[in-house]
Amino acid sequence: MTTYYEWDFFTRGVTTFRACHRGPMIDVEVQMAQPFVVVSDLELHRTTLLRYIVDSTLPAVQTRECVLRVMNGDLGPIIARLYTVKADLQTRICEKRNALDIDTDISAVPISYNDAAYKLRDYAISQQTVDLILNALDSKNAVLRVAGRCAVILVAAYIELDA
Repeated sequence: MTTYYEWDFFTRGVTTFRACHRGPMIDVEVQMAQPFVVVSDLELHRTTLLRYIVDSTLPAVQTRECVLRVMNGDLGPIIARLYTVKADLQTRICEKRNALDIDTDISAVPISYNDAAYKLRDYAISQQTVDLILNALDSKNAVLRVAGRCAVILVAAYIELDA
């Protein structure tokens, strides 16, 4: 037997509706939407992740969702420079996909995000940051694995941006 509960609540006549994100993009998102040149070994990782992260082909939506998955989770502190624009990043992603679905789709592609995380050390990314990303990638939790993949691509985009 299922029990259903009802309750009354009031919004004081104020409703908020936020439109779906369509831009503008911050500098690292613009970089993430472009092919990797400096960290070219991670280009396939970038295109694969952006293809599956949302149900949209709009780069502004794809990259923003990737940034938000890193920033709003346990991996947020590795990209401290994002916190200066945190208020601007909080947007509604209407085409957001379930982490389990994303993880399943990306796992079917024969590429290793763990190897990509190790590759980040070649670009002076600290071992502590790489270890934090690897812990997320090796997690039993699909949300953390997706955030770990996004962190790899986000860090690579910053490497591209700073080159």
